[in-house]
Amino acid sequence: MVKNHITGFTVSTVFHLSIAMVFLSTSIKIPVPVAPQATTLKLSVFKTSAPKMPKATPQTVQPQPVARQAPVKKPQLKPTPKHQKKVHQKKKHPSVKPVKTKTTEVEEIITEPVQATPQPTPRQPAPIKAAPPPVASAPPVTAPASIDPQYKAQLQAAIERNKNYPRRAQRQRQQGTVVVSFTVLRNGDIERLHVLESSGYPRLDKAALKAVGTIAGKFPLPDSLMAPSWNFKIPIRYRL
Repeated sequence: MVKNHITGFTVSTVFHLSIAMVFLSTSIKIPVPVAPQATTLKLSVFKTSAPKMPKATPQTVQPQPVARQAPVKKPQLKPTPKHQKKVHQKKKHPSVKPVKTKTTEVEEIITEPVQATPQPTPRQPAPIKAAPPPVASAPPVTAPASIDPQYKAQLQAAIERNKNYPRRAQRQRQQGTVVVSFTVLRNGDIERLHVLESSGYPRLDKAALKAVGTIAGKFPLPDSLMAPSWNFKIPIRYRL
């Protein structure tokens, strides 16, 4: 009995549950998931028109008032009085009757010229000769001082040491002798340096002048020489 009662209870519960399930399924609708629909966007390209600039309103230029000029009064011309022509009446001179004069003959008197006696001319005094100015006594002539030969030899030796033979002149086989003239002052400076006799080649002449210029100020005049300066003429030879 108990088993029958249990089975009946279970059958009834199952039956009731199934009925409830059917009821619930019909009454409650479970929403079915719907796939989202893709929305298509249409992009349209619009032509952008340039912004319209406001039209410039033409400015009316008002004409400036023209200043009225006062009328210029024309000066009235005074009529010039007409000059009346003065009529000069010619005075009538009384007619003069010619007077007849009696002509008398005059005898011509011829006079001979009287020769004047010549007067003696006074003699002019002879010009007085001016006395000649006194002749100044000439200063005593002193014999020229002589240069020390040793000093001259030192100058010439120094010039030879500083002499340069241009290479281009050597290649062209140029040679000759240049006579150079110069003046040595008391302190050894050199003035009036020039070529007295050329070698015939400008390069050699220029080299000789340069050699003399290198000794300027190095060889003052000796004290025994009283002269303030001394002239020298030194030959400079260029030989291959």
